[in-house]
Amino acid sequence: MTTPERCNILIVYDGPELARWLQVVLEEQRKDMVHWATHVEEAWTWIAQNPPDLIFTNILIPPSLDAIEFYQQLGERWPSLRIPVMVFGALHSEDYRTKVKEQGLAGYLYLPRHPKDFVIARDKAMQGETYFPPLA
Repeated sequence: MTTPERCNILIVYDGPELARWLQVVLEEQRKDMVHWATHVEEAWTWIAQNPPDLIFTNILIPPSLDAIEFYQQLGERWPSLRIPVMVFGALHSEDYRTKVKEQGLAGYLYLPRHPKDFVIARDKAMQGETYFPPLA
């Protein structure tokens, strides 16, 4: 399977510095159309109007949802969409990483990461693959 040249990506994160950095990385490296939601309701609204090809989300999503719950609710709301969800965060936990994998999410990126890791994660998700680089 080939990687789409341009994807519609949604970042769900309330931290403007990292979200903007990730937006720039994906727009410059892959010419993606990147949008940003700061909380779960904003994400639901965006998804309903403009279903993305991929979602990058932090472990915790304001006001009180974690990435696994977000993924489960996404599937309940739009079961036919099957949008891959890639999780990122500073939680250095093999247990949480395993839960993310077991629940069927597209991957887990422990922060900080090199920009190329986000590009690799994007490419793998768009090819239907997962990406779980080592936590070390």
